[in-house]
Amino acid sequence: MKKALFLRHMAIGDLVFILPFVQEFLKAEPSYSPELLTDIDLFKPGLFHKIHLFRNLNSSLPEFEYEKLFLFHYEDHPNLHIQDAYSLSTGIRVQKQLLPFSFSSFSKLQAKRYLFKFGHNGKKIISVQLESASELRNYPLKKYYEFLNILKKKHPEFSILVFSSNPHTLDPEYVNFCGRIPDLNVLSYILSLSSFFIGPDSGLLHIARAFSVPSIALFGPTLPELRLCGTSNIRLPLHPSIDCFGCYHEQSKGKEEMHLCQKGRRACLLDLEPELIYKEFIKLLEGKEDLNLLERMQRYEIYKEKYLSDKDPEEERVRLHELYLKRIEIFFQNKYIQSKRNRIREELLNLKRIIFL
Repeated sequence: MKKALFLRHMAIGDLVFILPFVQEFLKAEPSYSPELLTDIDLFKPGLFHKIHLFRNLNSSLPEFEYEKLFLFHYEDHPNLHIQDAYSLSTGIRVQKQLLPFSFSSFSKLQAKRYLFKFGHNGKKIISVQLESASELRNYPLKKYYEFLNILKKKHPEFSILVFSSNPHTLDPEYVNFCGRIPDLNVLSYILSLSSFFIGPDSGLLHIARAFSVPSIALFGPTLPELRLCGTSNIRLPLHPSIDCFGCYHEQSKGKEEMHLCQKGRRACLLDLEPELIYKEFIKLLEGKEDLNLLERMQRYEIYKEKYLSDKDPEEERVRLHELYLKRIEIFFQNKYIQSKRNRIREELLNLKRIIFL
């Protein structure tokens, strides 16, 4: 069977963004066996026949006998939706969507054990993420706790599960998973069981969306129209008097830095009141569509058509691959790669020839 390699240095959210591309490729080329080379171990082989981790290449080198290479790269198009930028770099066209993924029986069992151990009472679940990996995207904890208190008092019918990669001391009425679930598969399965999700622009938000969990998404430095897929079952509590959302996207590499903030202090999130978030939660409960998000999505589609009209897709793929090869060179200075570094480097660089044959 012919093999195709899908390559992405990833954050958690990227994992669910790429699945529609793999599915679309397999529809067109069912004779191929797709493999993934990445940073994060979340998916078990499903759509992917094998998953290789960069950090393991020194001890477990995959056979680089691939007919096709697909590089997922969006950093050089920060004003495009992630999946539109991926379409440019891979040549695969998809409808914007997120696909759910499967879980092993072991992950499901572990999730049930965690829920029991940390006090889930069997009620319907609201999952709340306190922090993302990016500090600039985070809602201030003091206000977050105020919002959680409102939620807890007005909706005792729900069990509130709180997530963060960092430990936090919380009121015992919450199910505190902060710093307590190291396995992303287990965490993702718990999210898939939730009735609602609340959190910043992050990997957990996108995983929840992949499983169609109704969500409150806290945006500020990043733009929802460049991150979200679809407008159903999601509400955005955007600060009503801020008009400078999206400073993240104003750099060519999409790097988040405070000096880009026009207000100098992340007012888009720091001044967002808990009561406004709760009002959006009520609208979500009532099933009301977010017309502001719908309008943003429509404006973006007009912008995208104009942006892409003067770009040759093949030339753009060549350019993006050349840039990525430079990143590969830098990567091989990494401490993980020692004795086999030169061999791996040559194998990956040789893939450049394959993709343009």
